[in-house]
Amino acid sequence: KDSEVPVLLIINKIDMYEKENLLEIIAKYSNLMQFDEIIPISAKTGEGVEAVAAFLKEEVAKWKGV
Repeated sequence: KDSEVPVLLIINKIDMYEKENLLEIIAKYSNLMQFDEIIPISAKTGEGVEAVAAFLKEEVAKWKGV
């Protein structure tokens, strides 16, 4: 990673996968590049959405005033 800008990977539709398959998907993407955070979510069930909001809130607070 060459930038100070955080890189977030959000994997949606986790409600459609078994946990084992989801772990394989996360591993596959994590090998592509270095992410600051990988957050699996389900927009349908709301799972993980709070984690995305918390990450973004924290990052905005860091950049505020820059």
